[in-house]
Amino acid sequence: MVRMLSPAQWALRQFGGVRLGDGRINKRAVSFAAAAAAAPEASVPKQCRTWKDAKGAYRLMDNDKVSFDKLQEPHRRLTLQAAGEAKTVLWVSDTTTVSFDHPATGGLGPTSAGGSGSGVLLHSTLGVDVSAADKPVVLGLGHQQVWARRAGRRGAPDPESLKWKRGIDAVGTPPPPPAGVRWVHVGDCESDCWEAIESCLANAGGFALRACQDRLVLAGHVGPCAAAPSNSSGCCAGVRCSAANTCTSARGRSRRRGGRSWRSRPAR
Repeated sequence: MVRMLSPAQWALRQFGGVRLGDGRINKRAVSFAAAAAAAPEASVPKQCRTWKDAKGAYRLMDNDKVSFDKLQEPHRRLTLQAAGEAKTVLWVSDTTTVSFDHPATGGLGPTSAGGSGSGVLLHSTLGVDVSAADKPVVLGLGHQQVWARRAGRRGAPDPESLKWKRGIDAVGTPPPPPAGVRWVHVGDCESDCWEAIESCLANAGGFALRACQDRLVLAGHVGPCAAAPSNSSGCCAGVRCSAANTCTSARGRSRRRGGRSWRSRPAR
């Protein structure tokens, strides 16, 4: 049963356990979360209504004790707890481009492959309880990452595809039997990379990732196959494949219209 909470009740439940090193800052985080939840479409001044509260919100964002991960920690913890009590949970991951066009905004990077645009990237891993197929329930964020690209993207310390691994690893492994919990990671064609597939296997999670890379996949086998090298990845290592998993998708735009999907199922 889903219980509807007021913005103030929701903010207290989701962020009441935040630890930012100062009780006053903790209270400010909860009060601003309530104001933002009451009017998510509004600007900060309109959410806060008074200049005093708006100034307090801006000070919260500018405080060195406050970080993205610290603010979200209690919410993520509650999400993972709820996911561990559900029967089947989809972890849906995707990247959002957050654009800023004010010339005075710092700490931004290009948002397009060609180097144009200005903003940051936000990669979210959202938990959805689908135990009752006709009544899916959004549980919340299991993880979220934010970063700015380097201009030119050359010399970056890590490939951007590691965002999939970080999100999947942060969610972790579902509770072991007899809990009987099934977690399945879902991603678009950008998630068709070894980092995502290997992380799903390492964390004992299922996955449904839209394929876009040309690969040779053995159809119909279960578990590590004799034809594959011992260090191979992907459909081996205990994942059941079917003919529908064979990825020979075309390059270019057509792959988005008619792409296939990697699907994992428990071996029988």
